[in-house]
Amino acid sequence: MTSRIFCWGGNQNGQLGIGNLEEDKVTEPKVIKDALTDVSVSQIACGDKHTLFVLSNGDIYSCGNNDYGKLGHTKRTSRPEKIDALESQTVVQARAGMSHSLCLTTAGEVFSWGDNSYGQLGRSAPDNELYRTPKLIKFPHTVVQISCGRNHNLLLTDDGHLFSWGNNDCGQLGLGNTSNQSQPTQINSLPGVPIGQLACGGSHSFVLTKSGTVFSWGRNSYGQLGTSDNKDQKFPVLCKSLRTQQIMYITCGEDHTAALTRQGGLFMFGAGTYGQLGHGNKTHEVLPRKVLELMGSQASHSSVCSVQWKTVCVWLRDKWPAGIQGQWSATPPSASERAFCPIQQAGLIH
Repeated sequence: MTSRIFCWGGNQNGQLGIGNLEEDKVTEPKVIKDALTDVSVSQIACGDKHTLFVLSNGDIYSCGNNDYGKLGHTKRTSRPEKIDALESQTVVQARAGMSHSLCLTTAGEVFSWGDNSYGQLGRSAPDNELYRTPKLIKFPHTVVQISCGRNHNLLLTDDGHLFSWGNNDCGQLGLGNTSNQSQPTQINSLPGVPIGQLACGGSHSFVLTKSGTVFSWGRNSYGQLGTSDNKDQKFPVLCKSLRTQQIMYITCGEDHTAALTRQGGLFMFGAGTYGQLGHGNKTHEVLPRKVLELMGSQASHSSVCSVQWKTVCVWLRDKWPAGIQGQWSATPPSASERAFCPIQQAGLIH
């Protein structure tokens, strides 16, 4: 089955993939054509100014800003282009950091490329130019899941072990210190915990267990860890307020977090400066708080999305997306409304 990919928002670096750099802001959903026509896209990952697309056949494409070589190409491109260096690999997951990229293959191997200022590529190279080409992270375990923060990463192995590497200035690696790591390093503070999902924010990290328990660590300046305070955490800590909520999915923005329940409820917490929490104000929340505007609607776990400080998009079953601040795909509401609560995205009604 082929896919139709819609995009909107900032396009100053060609990150939307529509091929028109003169159109630096797209205010209504627009279909990405050319390279992604008549193909099936299984996953999309958005970085700060670049985008990755994974196809169902295992190919991977990229577009946008190419600083540090984070596209895996030799130049910037405003249309999705195939990453030829990964031609021999079958990619199943891709993740984008601020200026680096990761992908996971069917063989359980992880490839990295882009900026390595904090060791976030998990490999060393004698020449910075070599960081611009996707290369294998030498790692003696089979990997089943990856996640990227701004400059740090998490991975999960097939035997349930959790590893982290990259920038660690706020303890986001969960190792009990603030030292950067240039290679995947095991987090030993969650022994025997059956992990189901990983999520990274700008400088904070989450894991969700298979039973719905939530652990968080790293930067907590705005309460994005959901621990009722603003204290950074260097080790994973239990998010007690979500223990009884049956959480099934977690996603993180730059300094805020979204948690989805099995009943379709959505909890938001952390930075609220731009109204990205959807609570009707611009207040920071140190405890998870349910988005009341979505009461009566059921959010689908496959598409709750938090991106930096700008956007939260929610696909509603049998309805259409809702957006909170940032990249509006409908006529923007009044200034007094648009930063606070979810709105229906009329551009995708069909």
